[in-house]
Order: sequence, then structure tokens, then C-alpha cells
Amino acid sequence: MTGDDYVLDESTIENWISEDRHAYNNPAISTCPAAISANKEAAISRAIAEVDKTQSPVKVILSTDWVIVAGISNDHVQSLGRYSLASTTVVVAHPGAAGSHQIELRQQSHICDIYNFHTDDDYGNMAQSAVNTMAQSEELGLAKSFLVYGSGAVHSWSGSK
Repeated sequence: MTGDDYVLDESTIENWISEDRHAYNNPAISTCPAAISANKEAAISRAIAEVDKTQSPVKVILSTDWVIVAGISNDHVQSLGRYSLASTTVVVAHPGAAGSHQIELRQQSHICDIYNFHTDDDYGNMAQSAVNTMAQSEELGLAKSFLVYGSGAVHSWSGSK
């Protein structure tokens, strides 16, 4: 491993960020759907509050801070383990009565992690054996940690809230 960045493809990210459970017994670690949904709902709420104040159409862009997330599938856990996710939602809201504001939104999520050959978990499988070998290679200067990142698809939604 040369230390060069690795960009995950959109379809892999979409599969992984849909996992609603993780393999860690730690309440500080979120799941991707929970973090993504919280961003969406916060952006909608902010847009509705603003449109109610101005009585004019508004556009709100809301991005989350990077939060620690994890998934449950073996490839997901072995590839990233715990990693960072940020989500950005753009909402256009139009005036309306409570519960009937016309909303259009676009949302995209992004992930990043520094892959550093963690050896603190031992799953006893071939993937962990490979990680342990690479960790030894890193200690010997033969491998380097690297940045893994990418963005999911842009998701659209429209309706009334």
C-alpha cells in the first residue's frame, strides 16, 4: 500500500450507508440512516421556519458536522470499521398552511476514513489476518495508511410538510 487516496464508488457507498445497524457496542457511534435522516429533517424544519417568517419561497442548505458511523456487513466493517459521514441537504420551501408547505429537496452524503490497518479487533477470519499482515508491513515501512473517501448519489424528494 503506497498511501495513495482511494475513492469508493457511488454504488458501494449507497449500499453501505443504507445499513441501519452496526457491530459496535457504543452509543456514540451512529448509523448512516440515522445521521442522514436527522440532517434531512433539520433542513426541512429550518426551511419551514424561514418560509413562515418571510411568507416567500426560501432555499436552505444545511450540512452536518462529520459524525462517527459504522455498518454491520462484513465487507463494510472490514473495509472501514468506524468512519466519518457528513450529509448535505438543500431544501426549497414554499409558503403554505401548517403541514402543507410544498417542499423540494436534494441530499447527498459523503464518507471519509483514514485506513490505518487497525489490529484492535480480532474477528479470527482471513480478512483480519490480511489486516494484521498489513499492520506489520506498516510498522516495517512497507505500507502506509491512506485516505478512503467518496460521495453517495444525490437523492431527491418533494412533497408537503
